[in-house]
Amino acid sequence: MLFWLRHTFQRLRRRRGQGFSVVLMALFIAFMGNTACYLYFDGAVKPELTVWDAFWYSTISIATIGYGDYFAVTTGGRIGVIVFVLGMGLTSFTALLGMMVDRMMQINFKELHGMATVHSKDHILLINFPDAVRVEQIIEELRRDVEYKERDVVIVAESLDTLPFEKPDIFFVKGSPLQADTLQRAGLERASLAMVLADSSNPSSDGLVAAIINLLEHLRPDVKTVAECLDSRHDILFRSTRCDSIVYTHRILNNLLVQEVQDAGVAAVLSELTANESKSGFYACHAEATPEVTYLEMAKSMTDKGERLIAVTRDHKNHVMLNGLRSQKDDVVVYIGDRRRSWSDLAQGK
Repeated sequence: MLFWLRHTFQRLRRRRGQGFSVVLMALFIAFMGNTACYLYFDGAVKPELTVWDAFWYSTISIATIGYGDYFAVTTGGRIGVIVFVLGMGLTSFTALLGMMVDRMMQINFKELHGMATVHSKDHILLINFPDAVRVEQIIEELRRDVEYKERDVVIVAESLDTLPFEKPDIFFVKGSPLQADTLQRAGLERASLAMVLADSSNPSSDGLVAAIINLLEHLRPDVKTVAECLDSRHDILFRSTRCDSIVYTHRILNNLLVQEVQDAGVAAVLSELTANESKSGFYACHAEATPEVTYLEMAKSMTDKGERLIAVTRDHKNHVMLNGLRSQKDDVVVYIGDRRRSWSDLAQGK
């Protein structure tokens, strides 16, 4: 008998849906049975008892609270307590609590090991995990920006078992970013931005990043994508993609190192201007069809306010000499200022 009970309980735990239904049914029978017995037997000697009194009595009895305001005084009512409260109620109530705790532990385990589905919205996907220090720095920099400060960050990586750090609003999904199922669990359909990082220890990293970008655009064409490419010679891998931004990390670092050798101090200024915690920084604004302006006049207006128009990017070409250059839709205006501005503000000198 004892073996049968243990085996049945084990099978119910494995079949969670069925087990939960059985426990709920047993709890319902215990509740209604004890309520009926108390109302039928004790109601005969206590005419003032109501149905709600019987419900309350069954609730506090099965939950083991037992205030003592109601109790069975008749033999039939006491037998009902033995059968329905002690025999079924306490067992099913305890089993229900155990299942709930077990379920919560399973959810926590799945989240910790990246097996759960993320239910965030307008979040940031951080795909690949080159090393903990770098990823933490990227997250901290994102958190310093007002636009991304409160957004969840979902890290997608195949090489990790668990995250090596604990931070609020940081979630982890384990799996290959080249599989649609992994990206779906990461909530790609609700994400606002996807950043794909490269790994310098993997010689095929740029190809992997380009393949991930292709998959992201296939599954969610409207999501903003930023890709890291280590070797600028691999630019051809990204030509067939519609990636919003590609950052050639090694080329930027190498150029900056050489520039610092030739003109000491440049690196410190760039480091400050690219940090979100700085009062002034680099910003980019996409031009609209109207109003149409000349960039030289815009540059003069911005200079009067203490800002600097650095360059205009058009058709993948950067223009730093602004003479005779008029605005066109989809131009990217890069400037130094104290905040992000809309195109209308820049064009109208606000």
